Amino acid sequence: MRYAVLVLVGLVLLAVSPPAWSQGLEITALGGYRFGGTLKAVENDLVTEAAPSFGLTVGFQVKRDMQVELFYSRQNADLTVKADGVPDEPEVTRLGVEYWHIGWLYELRPPGGIRPFVAVRLGATRFDPINIDADSIWRFSGGFGAGVRVFFTESIGVRVEAQLLSTAARSGNYFSYEGKHFQVESSGVHQGSISAGLTVAFW
Repeated sequence: MRYAVLVLVGLVLLAVSPPAWSQGLEITALGGYRFGGTLKAVENDLVTEAAPSFGLTVGFQVKRDMQVELFYSRQNADLTVKADGVPDEPEVTRLGVEYWHIGWLYELRPPGGIRPFVAVRLGATRFDPINIDADSIWRFSGGFGAGVRVFFTESIGVRVEAQLLSTAARSGNYFSYEGKHFQVESSGVHQGSISAGLTVAFW
């Protein structure tokens, strides 16, 4: 899956002609908070606990009101086991949840300098166990975001965004280690996030 993401990134960059790149490049460092995310298992559900997140977007201006964006975000969270009628067990592992997406951002530019926007993204999610010797898992995912951007100068601004992220988690054995695994049923994993960051633009 990771190679498919890299190929997709390359195709998008090739589709954006060099003259379009020259219209502008924006880099935003993001920090935020992500919540939700349950893997439906045969015996018990695996719950990704809410935790801070960090990430980066790189936007290529293709029109005055439109950008092609590369988006990366990671959350390091506790993964707990949840069964009906039973208190949550201690975390099974620390789990890194990464999103590697390509998307399109469209913004409005009303008078006043505040620029509302919407963004649609597609790519892959990586589930990365941190403190157990288990392989990472890649799955197809997408996201929808909405927010505002405010520029204080021609090159410096801030960005605030709320986002819904969904991952297609097909059935299989997840987080196998020491002869153990969790048998996950086919289900989507859905998370919400709120983030803010500093934008630097190059024109």
